[in-house]
Amino acid sequence: MALVDEHGVRAVRDWDVPERHAESVLPAIEAVLDEAGVRFDQVAVMGVDVGPGSFTGVRVALATVKGLAFAHRIPVVGVNSLEVLAVGAAAGDADWKKGPS
Repeated sequence: MALVDEHGVRAVRDWDVPERHAESVLPAIEAVLDEAGVRFDQVAVMGVDVGPGSFTGVRVALATVKGLAFAHRIPVVGVNSLEVLAVGAAAGDADWKKGPS
């Protein structure tokens, strides 16, 4: 998960909690916002992974983002994780082989 603006990546969180998606996603979002010094009312758009990926992880991510976007009136964009990996590989990003978090 990351917060990005016109200047690049402002904050990023990577975590691996295979069976605790719902418990960990909101604290991770809060940590990214805090690290970047951004409030929800400053977020212009939210992106969310729509797969491929683990069914539970994608489902929790979509439900969380949908709820936050509705509450804060923020538009949402679906992001395909394979396309993200392809863009990273094409850009020469050394971490592209790790895959999505």
